[in-house]
Amino acid sequence: ATDLQDRSLAMAKAVGADRVQRADAPPLAEVADVAIEAAGHPSALEACLKAVKRGGRIVQVGTLPAELPFPANSLMARELDWRGAFRAHLEVAAHDFPRAR
Repeated sequence: ATDLQDRSLAMAKAVGADRVQRADAPPLAEVADVAIEAAGHPSALEACLKAVKRGGRIVQVGTLPAELPFPANSLMARELDWRGAFRAHLEVAAHDFPRAR
């Protein structure tokens, strides 16, 4: 887990993170089997790409900018799995959709 807040790092460690590091420290390099990008910032995705091991998985939760270079060569060469996780309760609340009955 990486974050700028020490409190958040302590919580991540308490709930099972194998490793915690401040986000303003030098990036981790190929230490994680799974990396979760939840900030929605390109630099957070870049840190995940560096941190995940060959054959690892990146789970994209944060909403990134619409125009972002896609790291296809890195994903292919390192055999990475990139998955999206839709935060429906937040995304749907931002739109005026009729409620299901």
